[in-house]
Amino acid sequence: MGSLAVILIGALFFLAPEDRRRIRTGVLRDPVFYLATLFLLLLVIQSLNSGYVVMWDEVDTAGMPELPPFWLPWSVESKTASQVFIWFFPACTALMVVRHVLTKPQLHLILYVMVWNATLLALVGMLQQAMGAEKMLGIWTIPHGSFFSTFGYVNHGGAFFYLHAAIAAGLAHQSIKKRFPPVQISVWVLCFVLCLAAAFASLSRAAGLAALLLVLAAAGSIVRRVWTRSVGKSQLVHVIGVGCIVVLTGLVLYFGSGDGALSNEIEETFFGARMEEAVEGRTMQLPGAWEIARDYPVFGCGGWGYRWMALLYIPVNEWDLWRGPGKANVHCDPLQFLCEFGFVGSFLMAGAVVWLLVSFFRQRKKSGKTSVLGKWIGLGLLLVFVHGWVDLPYRCPAILIAWCCLLAALPKLTAPSDEWEEYGDD
Repeated sequence: MGSLAVILIGALFFLAPEDRRRIRTGVLRDPVFYLATLFLLLLVIQSLNSGYVVMWDEVDTAGMPELPPFWLPWSVESKTASQVFIWFFPACTALMVVRHVLTKPQLHLILYVMVWNATLLALVGMLQQAMGAEKMLGIWTIPHGSFFSTFGYVNHGGAFFYLHAAIAAGLAHQSIKKRFPPVQISVWVLCFVLCLAAAFASLSRAAGLAALLLVLAAAGSIVRRVWTRSVGKSQLVHVIGVGCIVVLTGLVLYFGSGDGALSNEIEETFFGARMEEAVEGRTMQLPGAWEIARDYPVFGCGGWGYRWMALLYIPVNEWDLWRGPGKANVHCDPLQFLCEFGFVGSFLMAGAVVWLLVSFFRQRKKSGKTSVLGKWIGLGLLLVFVHGWVDLPYRCPAILIAWCCLLAALPKLTAPSDEWEEYGDD
């Protein structure tokens, strides 16, 4: 991913001088650039000021060396803290490229590639699942044997695929609205179905529910098209038929995934005896993470710091439980970011997101409407954001980069022409 960021930056030197000046001016006037730069600087300082390794005696003690002042950025371990920088650096770079380098046609091409890539990975995942593969791509043995496609954590795979299913739905809807050739529409519909199928096949409960919402949204858009337009009887039959196919496809995928394992797990979780167990599994780490955030409120305890610090906040007799699968992270991304980057880091991240949303609503006000592609992408972004409060999709670099790029792309997708300028009101 770091090499991707270097390639993107290096490509700027091959642009014409006037284009480089335009891009440089736009970047230097963009608040998101400064927020992202300060956040990356925080990650670098945390990584450099490290080595405060938590030590524990498995019998009855836990402790660590004297910590630096609370106002100084630090991390427990340099290697793991640096990994977070390796995630965010290309995400921030790609975000700025989307905002200031890509034209609207180029951005559409990037969306095409993203959807085709996700569709290929969806086919890989479903093929592996059908063959009962025990190794990812037949090569890597995954700890605990839980993986889907190229994702070592099935919930990450599920979130990745429903996010890209939303893009595919937007491209299909846009193609229908602009009356593109039927072959092109069929390609995007097929990508939508395959990405949905992969989201269900990951057997992630949250991904399954998000995929169901996308199915309902697709059916709803078809119904809305019928009610708001005067269509002939033959067209009406076609529209109703397509709507029924969409709903039936979604239901088949939902009830058929894992031979019914996904639907059974969701029903038992939300309507059966497993509800209390599921809630406890998602909330047991929240109090400890909040305590860490309160003790280190300014800059937090560094990337991946929670997994080390948690043992200092729980009784010794619960250590074995905390070392089990799924306990290295808080299953709430916002709280874990607050725990590891403090209020300063969280403010920088939230500030960048808010400004990107401001850019979108400013452009929407100019154009007077949001494109159907923008609406579908916005729905996908919202689903991942909500998912992040009960799980950890943003701790997957592929999702993090895609989410940042898509949020940065919304203003351009809303603009009525290929020309888009962030500071047109100035």
